Amino acid sequence: MGCTPLRTFNLPKEEAFLIFNLLKDIEISYCKCNDVELELFVDNSINPPTFNHVCIHTDNVMEIVNKANAVGFRVYIREKKDKTKTYFVSDSNYNLFEIKNYH
Repeated sequence: MGCTPLRTFNLPKEEAFLIFNLLKDIEISYCKCNDVELELFVDNSINPPTFNHVCIHTDNVMEIVNKANAVGFRVYIREKKDKTKTYFVSDSNYNLFEIKNYH
């Protein structure tokens, strides 16, 4: 998505349990995407599907979608009746991003 990784760190399992009710160490990648800073949680275990996702409104949708496709991320394009498109990008850690144009 054009993010610049700034640092990674671990959240100890004791704190992860208190915050997320998960008893395991969690790796976190801290990134900056233009003027937005994100913490992405890295977890390779298979989790049941949920509706959790982050919606991003941006002017560079196609740049993000092309980069996602280039690295093999799953991309789903939803076209509405008015022909506007919303892109759903799922990364290798099952983080789901909904990408929309500002306009």
